[in-house]
Amino acid sequence: MTLGIDHSLPRWLIDDTADISNARIFCVHTQFPRMIGELLPEDEAELESFQISGLPCHQVLCRIAATDQASYDQIVEMAADLAGSLAEAIDRHEAVRGQ
Repeated sequence: MTLGIDHSLPRWLIDDTADISNARIFCVHTQFPRMIGELLPEDEAELESFQISGLPCHQVLCRIAATDQASYDQIVEMAADLAGSLAEAIDRHEAVRGQ
């Protein structure tokens, strides 16, 4: 998504300030298929629906809500790419935060 000549949204937005007392972390994919999910440790993740795994520190993106009309098959086809790009975004986020 382009916001102007010099500005564009990153592929992933990571918000770790929501409900800070519970340390919840939400990730938004800003490109097709647009989605939002909650980042949780593997042992706490809800396994009832689609999730993105293989992330740093044994985390899983779960409780995913897609905002595009992407089919389940389309999302599954893109799962490896989504996981890789989210892992890179998490690494950059943690580096900036000094973690």
